[in-house]
Amino acid sequence: TTGLPPGCPTWWPMNSKKEIYNMNRRTFLGAAVGASLFPVLAAKQKGILITPSNTKAIVPAIFLISVSGGKNTVGLLVASQVVLSMQLSFAIFPLMAFTSDRKLMGEFANSRGVQVVGYALCTLIASLNLYLLFQVLGAGWMGVLVAVAATFAIWVRFFYRGD
Repeated sequence: TTGLPPGCPTWWPMNSKKEIYNMNRRTFLGAAVGASLFPVLAAKQKGILITPSNTKAIVPAIFLISVSGGKNTVGLLVASQVVLSMQLSFAIFPLMAFTSDRKLMGEFANSRGVQVVGYALCTLIASLNLYLLFQVLGAGWMGVLVAVAATFAIWVRFFYRGD
């Protein structure tokens, strides 16, 4: 066999699936690198070193490194990744809710099996994130965080009037 996907014409310029995969990978990598570097290259061409887009990321990092005295930068990096990972739950639970809603999605809504597996994975991810947060913050700060979250949830449930 030629190693080509079924239905692929014989004049196809590639002779193996591996070459097709590598071509696609190079194309996507090139596009991603080009898209991410374009603002930097455009700013460099204009002679601008600091732009609004890189200031949003660099200024907080420089501030935190300065406050810590340049020590424990690995700890700061881990803490930043913990904060980023906590945001994932706020995206995947609503995604599951919206794609499981029959009124919203009609015939394309998630089936019961997909809902069970999806919510199980969402819960697993959220649990692992909470465990990671517990490891980074410790029991005291985790207790404060849980108390604040519970207070906020009670306020939203019983006292908030979204008029």
